[in-house]
Amino acid sequence: MARPGSWRKEDYRARCPLHIAWREDEILCKAAMPDSCATVHRYTEPAEASMQIRTFCCGRYECCEHYRAWKHFVWEDD
Repeated sequence: MARPGSWRKEDYRARCPLHIAWREDEILCKAAMPDSCATVHRYTEPAEASMQIRTFCCGRYECCEHYRAWKHFVWEDD
């Protein structure tokens, strides 16, 4: 078991292709900006991060604001 606060990469529920890892109050995603490798989304409450993971990372990732921004930068011609 991971120690509290460490990154967890084994989340089999995540469907989003940008999802890298998560921990209690943060989600790590592939970056949308050029020359960056990852973006950390930090939440003030663990419950907010948990809701984001359940709703978007493991569900409708196409509606996630980060995924939509990533898609815009990657596929600018669309």
